[in-house]
Amino acid sequence: MCCGRYELLWPVTVLSSQREAGLALVGSALILSIVAILIMCTQHIVCDSAATTLHAIDRQLAYQSAEAALADAKQAIMLVGDIAAMSHAQCYGHLTGAMLPHGAKWQSKLVPQFQIALHPLVAQIQSPEPQRYFYRVTAKASGFKESTQVFLQADFFRPVCNINKQCETPEIRRIAWRILAGLPSDWIAPDVAC
Repeated sequence: MCCGRYELLWPVTVLSSQREAGLALVGSALILSIVAILIMCTQHIVCDSAATTLHAIDRQLAYQSAEAALADAKQAIMLVGDIAAMSHAQCYGHLTGAMLPHGAKWQSKLVPQFQIALHPLVAQIQSPEPQRYFYRVTAKASGFKESTQVFLQADFFRPVCNINKQCETPEIRRIAWRILAGLPSDWIAPDVAC
């Protein structure tokens, strides 16, 4: 048990060079597999982010189309005298002649539609003035995929005009705006193809 200055407490085995090469190979394979897993996870995250971004752009396009339909409905209220006679939804531009580009790659797939309904405005006090009304406009639009649909609803107030065509205010005002989860039950599809 005497080996010079240092005593060996346990026996030392010298590893062969072949065994050392095998351990290095296992270690390298382990590191490469971890790197491959990280690359696959990163690729999955990038693909999910791209899909989410594309859906957000599609939804934003549908919102813009629905807003355009609400603006077209406002013009229709100003131009058309008897809105109450319209029971069906209308296609964008059908009443006003406006054009909305659609069908191309980064445009809305379908022409937006809107329906105008006339509702009585509830007065806070009894008044000798004639009954006032507001217009509830429901708009339906899609993005560049038909499955992406947006439903908006806005209420417009038209000023009361006297016989001399003098109005309280000369313009139609939007008094409310909301996003709907789906079409209301009173929605009637357009009677003409859009």
